[in-house]
Amino acid sequence: MTAQFEYSVVMAVKNGEKYLSTALDSIFSQTLQPLEVTVVNDSSTDSTLTIAQKYPVTIINNLGSGQAAALNTGIARCTGNLIAFLDHDDSWHPTKQAKQIEEFKGNKELDYVTCEVVNFDGAEKKLNMGSSRVLGATTLKADFIKVMGLFDENFLHHAIIEWWGRPAAKNALSAIVNEGLFFRLIHDSNSTVIGKDDARSFLLAAIRASRSVK
Repeated sequence: MTAQFEYSVVMAVKNGEKYLSTALDSIFSQTLQPLEVTVVNDSSTDSTLTIAQKYPVTIINNLGSGQAAALNTGIARCTGNLIAFLDHDDSWHPTKQAKQIEEFKGNKELDYVTCEVVNFDGAEKKLNMGSSRVLGATTLKADFIKVMGLFDENFLHHAIIEWWGRPAAKNALSAIVNEGLFFRLIHDSNSTVIGKDDARSFLLAAIRASRSVK
């Protein structure tokens, strides 16, 4: 893989011991391996750190300031020209990165590439939700992230919605791999389920912010 198409992976984790190994295994099972993987441990109080230390990753211990801050910390450490993200409770199909990077090779003007998202319950129930700009389903050029700017750390939830509403996103050039390559686990411990009312208020604020962009 030439340097132009090397990708970095950022994972923001808080108390992810139950699912972290599966997520990391899916990264290191890619047919096209990453240049580097950065795990930002957001003040976990479980065995997240111990699990992460078993893998060839760079671990950064953040101060518990939320997902947006953790993602920004990880982005600052990336050296690849492409960046992919994965939550600790989600996973990738083994060919996810290879197929997305083939799109970049076919069109060097692309800013990001997405794929189809498959919701699943950790067992047999799976539902293909179609293509999405969910971060875990997307590989982005590092230069595009610089243009977009970092995530707004005032949003403890749903900062990604506000981020995609920025002007640069409206003019971005993208492609879709029409396959279910990103698996999003739906469970009772999702952060947006734990703090439903709090998360909903951030969601509404993020939607308002994204809609206010001209």
